[in-house]
Amino acid sequence: MSRIDPAAPPPMIVTGTGRCGSTMVSEMLAQHPDVLSVSELFAAVHVPLIPGEISGARFWELLGVLDPGFAELVRHRIPVREIQYPLDRGRFTPETGVPALSLLTLPHLTDDPDALYDELAAEVPQWATAPAEAQYRRFFDHLARRLGRRVIVERSGGSLRMLGTLLRIFPDARVVHLHRDGPDTALSMSRHPAFAIGAQAFEMRRLLGADPWQDAGTDVSGLPEDLAAYLPDRFTADSLDIPIPLARYGRLWSMLLLDAEPHLAGLPADRLLALNYQDLVADPVRCLTGLARFGGFDADARWLRAAAGSVRSGRTGTAGALPVQQRRELHRSCLLGQSVLHRLGHLV
Repeated sequence: MSRIDPAAPPPMIVTGTGRCGSTMVSEMLAQHPDVLSVSELFAAVHVPLIPGEISGARFWELLGVLDPGFAELVRHRIPVREIQYPLDRGRFTPETGVPALSLLTLPHLTDDPDALYDELAAEVPQWATAPAEAQYRRFFDHLARRLGRRVIVERSGGSLRMLGTLLRIFPDARVVHLHRDGPDTALSMSRHPAFAIGAQAFEMRRLLGADPWQDAGTDVSGLPEDLAAYLPDRFTADSLDIPIPLARYGRLWSMLLLDAEPHLAGLPADRLLALNYQDLVADPVRCLTGLARFGGFDADARWLRAAAGSVRSGRTGTAGALPVQQRRELHRSCLLGQSVLHRLGHLV
């Protein structure tokens, strides 16, 4: 399939564990006139890829099926910053259900997500049969043409868990690995409803050998009550009031890095950029200039000023304020992830 512009650079994937500043990076990139910043698509879609060739109509169906965790957050009207779809005045509501594409991605691209959804609903189902990977490439190219952008950037929260899938879709992509101090990241995860579900689901998978959020047939008998309250058929807003050990988030952070290590380590040096969150916050102009150079687009002064001005500072070293015992337990839970970063050469 031809690229939107033969001279355009390869797509860029911004990946991380989540709660590492990647949403901020998406918002910065979205301000650049040449960049199509596609945000959270693969966090929202329940099953990104299925084997074999699929029709445009089947691909459109995939883009509509929402991840079960996000579906529960919407159903219970639990506020999540990344959900920008206007649930109070848009076409879709918690009662009707919101398509995955509409919930997180389209509001990041336009002020009228319902209108863009209608355009895509008339276009995508007409596409010829092709592998799902090719359908995604065509979809991103179509969005770039429609919105007048030439550089494609994909960024979904916590996408280290699916980096292999993303590299199948974009085999020539340049990858930005955005990473942040483990304990700080885990503490930030603990304040986010989607990561509360993620941490509890990870713990269930560790205990049961399967994830009840993905496999409805999982035998969940014997789960402790703090985990059982997070089962799909029991989850409510009140579940979020149940304390979750911070070390559980640290283990999740570590395992996301460990699972992605082979994919990151397998990339040639000219296709991988490690970007430290602390560096980005401390010197956004330098980091964004390097990011633009790596991504193949111009770091013009106006964009740099606007993007650097949107940095949310004061969020480094937050875990250092925890009580000593809790801090030690959290630090231990992050040691595995820290060792991955050292092996990759992403910590100096």
